[in-house]
This record gives sequence, structure tokens and C-alpha cells, in this order.
Amino acid sequence: QHATISTMATMAEFRDVDTGEHVARVARSTTEIALALSHRGYSSDLDEAFIEQIGLASILHDIGKIAIPETILLKPGPLDLAERLVMQEHVTLGRDLLHKAASRSDNGALLLRAAEIACHHHEKFDGSGYPAGLSGHQIPLSARIVALVDVFDALTSIRPYKGAWPVEQALEFIRSQSGQHFDPVIVEEFLRLEEQRKSAKLFEWEPSMSVGHPDLDLDHQRLIAIINRLGNTESHNNRQVIEFILDDLVHYTEFHFRREEILMETHEFPDLEHHCRLHRGFCRKIEELRWEYFQGIRDKPGQEILHFLTGWLSQHILEEDMSFRSCLKPPETILS
Repeated sequence: QHATISTMATMAEFRDVDTGEHVARVARSTTEIALALSHRGYSSDLDEAFIEQIGLASILHDIGKIAIPETILLKPGPLDLAERLVMQEHVTLGRDLLHKAASRSDNGALLLRAAEIACHHHEKFDGSGYPAGLSGHQIPLSARIVALVDVFDALTSIRPYKGAWPVEQALEFIRSQSGQHFDPVIVEEFLRLEEQRKSAKLFEWEPSMSVGHPDLDLDHQRLIAIINRLGNTESHNNRQVIEFILDDLVHYTEFHFRREEILMETHEFPDLEHHCRLHRGFCRKIEELRWEYFQGIRDKPGQEILHFLTGWLSQHILEEDMSFRSCLKPPETILS
């Protein structure tokens, strides 16, 4: 199932370079919230099948965007009214695509859950969303969870039309939208999980780790956050959560290394080849870790893996990446 859904999500990735990393994070956080709500006894909908399906199903929440013109999907600025209406069609396009796929697949129940999410993840708790203007518990629980996770990740990520918000600013926005955009109980549980993560960090990004480029600094902060999630012992209670964290680590590492290598080439960094070799070695190691976990060779990350990840990233930032800082050129020099 995991492979099937990931393959389908790849169709959307070809249209939007941010999609691969985004859906991995959405899947991970969606599953974590669903598990927390289940332990709380929030809803009878939160049975074993729901918990098993929701993370994978959430990966396809924006699959309808494959039918949206690139001029709208990748526009580096605000959409006008006509463009917004076209963009909003992605929810019903995704629903219809997934309904059709469900009727022809052995994974029908999973794809129907994905269709439910795709159609309703832009509904709002107060009824002001789209496509149907549903409110409160009229909105499927799966879509209410994904709605919050999707918005939070979008706020804290770089988009063609905006920079990334600081995490605290994004959390405050989520809090302010409780009962309006989002289900108040889901907001409460999401914020509780975020607070719990703050108190369970393996290590933290500090200003002294800045390499002098805001995009790379943001990438490093996000990688540190992923590794901290992997070290959170509560995550170890659910195998699927760990799978999604490992997916997130693999996707975001590859994304970050691509960005870093392009910047290094642009700024004529003399040790680019050495840096690329280090990147490839790290990617092989975490791909191996993910493979071992998926094959059942490992049942949890293990302290030696966490020490390797924290040690490698810390050393790479403070030593290898710092050597690039002195090569950064002013923007006007690059343009000329």
C-alpha cells in the first residue's frame, strides 16, 4: 500500500517541486495527531482501520493539482479571483480521480479515504471553506486533521509566493483559528504534541550554526527537527509514524542537498566535489536505515543511529558547511 500511494503521489511531485517533502511531513503529522486523538477517546471513527489508513491517504490530498495549469500552480505571487476559482477545482478533481481509482483497485477502502480527504481538506470548521461549505462535524474527521497539518506545513515552508513563517508565528496562527478554520480539539492536541516535542529534543539549532544563507539555515533547522522527532520515544509506539519520519528524513535530506549543491556551484565553491561525496554517503546511510526498518530488520531507530544522525549533521553544519560561508557572494555579483 505504501508503495502504491507513494507512486501515485509522484504524479503530483512532477508538477510541484515542494510536493514530495510536503506530503511526507503531512503524512507523519496526520498519523501522530490521529493516534493522540485515539488515545484521548475523541471519536468512535478512530478505529484501527482509520489509524492505519489516514497517513497514507493524506499523501494524496493534493493529487487533483495534476490537472491545474502550471501558470496558476507555480505562479510567483497572489492568485486573482479567476485563478483562485480554478485552483479550488483541485479538490473535486482529486476526489473524482481517487473514486475512479478505488473502483479498480485492491486498495479501494484506502483510496476512498484519500478521496474523502482530497475533497474536504479545504473545508473550515465555521463553514466558510470549500467546496461544500461544510461545518463542524459535518466535515469528515480525516479532512479536519489534514486541514490543520496542511496549513501549518504550508506556513512554515517556502512557497513561490511567500517565505517561510517562524514556527512560533505559525503556531500562534493555528491557535487563533481554533473554532474558525480548525476543529478546537484537534488544535488542542496538535499544540500539545508540539509542546511535547520541544521538551524532548536531542539537540537544537543555534544562531552560531548559521552558514550565512537563510534557505540553508532553514533547511538545517528542519532536518534537526526531523531527527528530534525520530528520537521522541512516543513516536516509537507506532511503526507507521516511524516510517513517515524516515520518509521525511530521506526526502528532505535529498531536497536540501540539491539546493545546497546548486548554491555551491553558483558561488564557485572550490570543495564542491568533496561536499557532494559527503552528501551521497549520508544519503546511502539513511536509505539503508529506511530499508532495514521497512524490511523488519530494525524495530526502532536505536541509539547508535540517533547518535550517528545528530553527530553527522552537527559536524557537517559546523565544519563542512561553515567552510562554504566564506565563499558566499553578494547577489549583485552573481547577477553580473
